Amino acid sequence: MSEFKNGTVRISNDIIDFIVKSAAEEVNGVFSVSENSSSSKNNGVSKVKTKILNSDIFTNIEVVLNIGHDVLDTVKEIQKNVKNQVETMTGLSVKEVNVKVDKIVL
Repeated sequence: MSEFKNGTVRISNDIIDFIVKSAAEEVNGVFSVSENSSSSKNNGVSKVKTKILNSDIFTNIEVVLNIGHDVLDTVKEIQKNVKNQVETMTGLSVKEVNVKVDKIVL
């Protein structure tokens, strides 16, 4: 939450999750962000979880990568792009971007 002259601004976790998902999917070698599909209740919900503590962001994301890309380099690029995009768009500080590679596809 940020204080401004005319009031406060709160950015929901869903918005941060959307930015994280979009930033991850921009990275070369990323096929998609994993989605929950084990139950109909969660069907189609991306596996991005964000916590905001004292204007600091901690996020976990699960991704599917394309085969033929260096996994570690791709994950580092995901972390870098997510941090940059979230900080640029929200003004909040990203402290952690934890990436789990869920699958690799052809």
